[in-house]
Amino acid sequence: MVDEGKKISDFPAIIKDVQLHPVTDEVIHIDFNRISLDQEIEIKVKVLTKGDAVGVKRDGGTLEHSIWELDVICLPTNIPHHLEVDVTNLGVHDSIFVKDLVLPAGVLTRHYPESVVVTIAGSMREEIAAAVPPEEGEAAAAGAEPEVLKEKKKEEGVDAAAGKVGGQAAGAAKKDDAKK
Repeated sequence: MVDEGKKISDFPAIIKDVQLHPVTDEVIHIDFNRISLDQEIEIKVKVLTKGDAVGVKRDGGTLEHSIWELDVICLPTNIPHHLEVDVTNLGVHDSIFVKDLVLPAGVLTRHYPESVVVTIAGSMREEIAAAVPPEEGEAAAAGAEPEVLKEKKKEEGVDAAAGKVGGQAAGAAKKDDAKK
């Protein structure tokens, strides 16, 4: 409902939803929520990484982004466009937690402070190398041939199984004869 004498453009609002055309991606419809500029609101803000992590460049790790959006509480005039996380000094198995984020003045979050935002995971090569002792790794790399196991012939397996069943049946028949 719009007050008399005021235009819709006179009210502060935020975008709630945007509907796009499925083929052309043109905007079809936008939903707005009217807000008050003097009351705090809860809104999601994107978390972006900045820099190249040492653990990725030098050690071959992988940057894993656990939280892509952070729920923040603030006045509508203090909403940050995004939050930047500097990952330049992160090594393998290092993490940045919610408590490590520097939020702008007047901005709070309800996320658990020990939640991981980004981490550098070790590479698979590192984990395999750590699991295999150096002596065994060198022997395997020297060209040791794998052991070849032969399968039993199907006929032998079937005959052996039939012999057991037949033997058990014969034993049961002898017991029945003895009882009579």
